[in-house]
Amino acid sequence: SCEGFRLEGFDARPPALSSMDPLLDVGGFGADAGKVARKAGRVMLQRMPAAEMFLHFFDLHQAPDETDRGGTPQLLGPSEAAELLMHEAVGRLTSLSVACRQSPVPQKWVGSSVALGFDCGALPTRSLTEASVRALLKCYIFDWGRSELNTLDAHMRLSQKEQQDRNQFWSYYVGGIDRLAFEAVYAYHHRFGNAGVWKTVTFIVHDFDSLSENDFLGRVTVPVCPTFTTTVQLSNSTERKTVESDFRGTALLTYSITWQSFPAGSRLKGAWRVQVLQASRLPRKDKFQLRTTSDPFCEVLAVSDECSCFCFRQITSVKERTLDPTWDETFELPVAAQPSELGRALDSAASGLGSIALDFMAPRVLPCSNPMRSGFTSTRLSLGRSANIEEDLARWRDHLDKFKSVHPEVMCLPAAACLSASIAERVDTMAVSQVTSNVESTSPSTVDLSSVEIAGGCSACSVGTFQSDSKGSCSCM
Repeated sequence: SCEGFRLEGFDARPPALSSMDPLLDVGGFGADAGKVARKAGRVMLQRMPAAEMFLHFFDLHQAPDETDRGGTPQLLGPSEAAELLMHEAVGRLTSLSVACRQSPVPQKWVGSSVALGFDCGALPTRSLTEASVRALLKCYIFDWGRSELNTLDAHMRLSQKEQQDRNQFWSYYVGGIDRLAFEAVYAYHHRFGNAGVWKTVTFIVHDFDSLSENDFLGRVTVPVCPTFTTTVQLSNSTERKTVESDFRGTALLTYSITWQSFPAGSRLKGAWRVQVLQASRLPRKDKFQLRTTSDPFCEVLAVSDECSCFCFRQITSVKERTLDPTWDETFELPVAAQPSELGRALDSAASGLGSIALDFMAPRVLPCSNPMRSGFTSTRLSLGRSANIEEDLARWRDHLDKFKSVHPEVMCLPAAACLSASIAERVDTMAVSQVTSNVESTSPSTVDLSSVEIAGGCSACSVGTFQSDSKGSCSCM
C-alpha cells in the first residue's frame, strides 16, 4: 500500500538488509547480472514500508561494542547510540511537519526528497557530549528541479484553478511528511519508550524467498529473564505442535538472555541482551527451486505487559542454503531511564506537542514478507487497540494541525531552520550520491554513512505523496 513516499536509496546498509538478495531465487542473467541486481534492489527499496525502513536504518545490533570486555565501557552501546539518533530524527521530522503547516501559502514542490543520514562507521565515545552525538544525525530536504517557491504575493496573482493546483500538491507533500514523522514517532515509542518490563520474546524463523512469500519455519515464545545458553524446540504458528524436519527430528533454536546495566548518566537504564545463536534441523522450503535447503533468518519480537503495550522487532541476517544456520547475533531490548523522552522530542518541534496522549500508537507488526511484492500490509498485535492505521494517522494530524495558526515570528527554531535551509537550496544537502563529502568526523578513515533518500509514492493515495508529475498522476508506476 502507498504511504505517501518511497525509499529511493540506502547507503551503508546493515548486514541484515544487505543479506536480503532480491535475486536469490533467480539466476541465468550472465553478463547483465549486476545491472539486473541493481534494478531489483531498487524495486525492493521502493516497496519497503516506512516501519521496515526505520527498523533497518537504526539497526546497530551488529556494530562492534565493548559489552563483553569488562570494566567501564568507553563507547556508547548500540541501543544508547540508536536511541539518541532516533530521538533527534523524531524532533527533526516533526519539526518539518510543523514548519509545513506554518507556511503562509501552499507550495508546489514536485520531486522534492528527504534525506536522513548518520555516521555509522563506529559507535560514539562516551566522552562526546549529547549535542555532539545528535549532530551525527543529518536530516535535509533537497532536489528542487521541478519545484517552485510560492510567495504570498505570487499566490494572490494566481487564478483560482492554479491556487487549487498548489493546494492539492501541497496536501500531497505535507501528507507524506506527516506519515514519515508518524512512523519515526511510532518506531521510537515502541523501541525506546518502555521504562518498565519486557514480558516475553518470540523467535520466529522464516525462509527468505525473493519471488514469493517468505515461508514459516517455526517459532517459540520465552519469558524475558536471565537465561543461560538454552536450546528449545520450535513449534508451529499456534505453538501447539513441534516442527518436524524430514527424517532429522524436531527443529531447534539456541539462545541466551542476559541483563546489561548502563553507566550512570545514560538515557537508558539498561537492556536485555538477547543472543540468537543458531538453529538446527529446520524444514526444507526451497523445493520449488529444486533445492533441499532453506534460506533462514530469525525475527525477534518482544512485547511488554498488556497495559503499556510496547513492541520491539528486529531481524537477523539471512543465511543462504542451509538447514542449520549459525547467526550469533545479539539484540538489545532497551529499558528507558525516563518514560518522557519522546515528549521532549516532540516539544523540541513545537512547545506543547509533547503533552499529547500516545494511546493511538497501537502495536503493529509487519509480517516478514517478500520485499519484491507489491502489497506490504501492516497487521496489529491483538492487544486490544485500534487496528486502523488511518484513524491513528488522522489523530496524529489533528495534533499537528493545532500549530497551523502559529505566527511565523514565534516559529520554533528547529522548524524554521528545517524549511529555510531547504528553500535556500543548500549545496550541502545529504543527497545519497554525495553523502560522504558532508560527513563531519574526527576520524575520516572510519566514516561509513548510513543514509536513506526518501522520495514520492502514489499521488492517488489518501495519505499524499512527495513526488508526482505535473499532472498529479503517479510517477512511480
